[in-house]
Amino acid sequence: MLTLYIDADYLCPWSWSCWATLHIKLCRDEWKLETIDLAAGEQREDPYAELSLTERVPMLVHDDFTITESTAITEYLEEQYPPPEFWSVFPIGARGRTRARQLHSWFRTDFHRLLEERPMECIFGDYAARPLSPTATREMHKLYGVLGDLLQMGQRSVFAGKSITLVDIEAAILLQRLRKSGDAMPLPLQLFAKEHWSHSHIQDWIQAHFRAKDHAKTTKRVPKPTPAPPKRRALRLVPKPE
Repeated sequence: MLTLYIDADYLCPWSWSCWATLHIKLCRDEWKLETIDLAAGEQREDPYAELSLTERVPMLVHDDFTITESTAITEYLEEQYPPPEFWSVFPIGARGRTRARQLHSWFRTDFHRLLEERPMECIFGDYAARPLSPTATREMHKLYGVLGDLLQMGQRSVFAGKSITLVDIEAAILLQRLRKSGDAMPLPLQLFAKEHWSHSHIQDWIQAHFRAKDHAKTTKRVPKPTPAPPKRRALRLVPKPE
């Protein structure tokens, strides 16, 4: 049985990628979803802390195997449930898959200021966005330039195919953070973001976020203290024999 653990607020974009992968590949009754309250420190408590090794979300549990980090999770799912029997979330062919890995890494490492100033809350209307700083603006134009080179008007995938890939989903989420904040955006990128926003797995995630938000209003969260690190035994140095 597969179980995916994500943040209870539904605000982690990398949890969203894993959620989307499971939605695309499997029927909803073939996997379970569990949430972890990060604000309350549940990720630092056992058994989650022990199972995850890194105390991070998302985490996938497949029978007796556990794994964290979204890129590792999605690639594991692609190998466990490969095409053509299951829908693929990666392009076909070694070059396409390598390009997808390049873009995945780029989304995660090149836009620190932009993602900080346009957090996931922007998508849900939970954040009053201010004008972008010069650094974030440069990052935004860099994003637009690369995606603009990859996408033509009305194109559904950055890989010019009909099948939707995980890169498309992550790119659309990133663009939507800007679009919902009122930032100017080239028309092809607007159409691309709107196209993906109508997909069922995205709408299901949005509804789940608002249900979690309503639940949080009626439940008082009490942050838990960070546990002290375990005491390590001092190493006893043994002199080398002469």
